[in-house]
Amino acid sequence: MASVAATDQFVRKSPATGNTPLLQLTNSTLTGRSYTGAAALDTSGLPATATDPAIASLGAGVASLTFSSGSGLRFSKGAAQAPFAANIHVAINVIDADGVVAVGAAPLGNPVTFGTAAGIAFDSGSEIRYGRMRVGTAVGSERVDLPVPLRAEYFASTSAGFVTNGSDACTTGVALAFSGYTENLNAGETCVRDSGAPGGSGIGCAAAAALPIRYREPPVGGDFNLRLAAPGAGNQGSVVITATVPTWLMFDWNAGAAGDENPAGQGTFGIFGGEQRQIYTREIY
Repeated sequence: MASVAATDQFVRKSPATGNTPLLQLTNSTLTGRSYTGAAALDTSGLPATATDPAIASLGAGVASLTFSSGSGLRFSKGAAQAPFAANIHVAINVIDADGVVAVGAAPLGNPVTFGTAAGIAFDSGSEIRYGRMRVGTAVGSERVDLPVPLRAEYFASTSAGFVTNGSDACTTGVALAFSGYTENLNAGETCVRDSGAPGGSGIGCAAAAALPIRYREPPVGGDFNLRLAAPGAGNQGSVVITATVPTWLMFDWNAGAAGDENPAGQGTFGIFGGEQRQIYTREIY
């Protein structure tokens, strides 16, 4: 998450060498490591306090404490909320092996707190967005390819609801699957326009698609550019497209079941035709 430095300024009297700075900080003497932020934090991915923070002597009684992000520090996902600044702070009790402690006014006295008023710095800003992945529904002819919405979204506000996350150009680990075929549409009669089989989608067509119509992961502006290949005449029907997404992009799509689920949508080919009754028609050349 961040590297921060604390200074041990205690100078100790050594009978052999006179006034010599001594470093007696260890992970067992540092206590009370805690993280706080603008919302509830999930710290289960952080390293154990037995090894974190890493302590390094800088000489003259000065030490640096480097805190690791481990596998990730996350905000717990609850009810949808508008974007907010992370405002994450880390605090720890700085204590020497013989009980000498950091004293003084906050943030220098125990617990010593790292981070400015806005919290620790991030490499791409500290805004946190409540996100989800959405697979839309699409209907079209069985004779042409079918674009299906597959987008990363975030909750903008109570009035605006969820909108496409145009800043998302990094999400990976999305796998697609087909199921629930209906009518005359069967497995193998459609696939995803991708770089080949299985491609980034996992269900790509055998032939690589041209770049403008190719599935893309990570997305561009939150859009994965999902297109289903035309199944051809006589293959009318629908298919359910389910996306397995990272946990932070899951959402409570099924209010009747506890927890969040992967998103799913439906692509339908040729079921709804145009009006067949005509009063008069002609062609003009």
